[in-house]
Amino acid sequence: MMENFLLMVMPAGIEWVFLAAAVAIVFFGVKKVPEFARSFGKAKGEYEKARIEGQKEIDKIKRQPGN
Repeated sequence: MMENFLLMVMPAGIEWVFLAAAVAIVFFGVKKVPEFARSFGKAKGEYEKARIEGQKEIDKIKRQPGN
């Protein structure tokens, strides 16, 4: 019974984004949030580059004769 009530009260979807943004602004301030977002975006881009490069290496190894 209590679990159903908790599921009904918890925010869902886009509400989580607003809640996370509000918490970030309260804890870090308005000026730090864009810096965090920028560094997160850069880190995500670097991760994607490394993932693609790793996949290329795996494909190259698979194409070698004898594998």
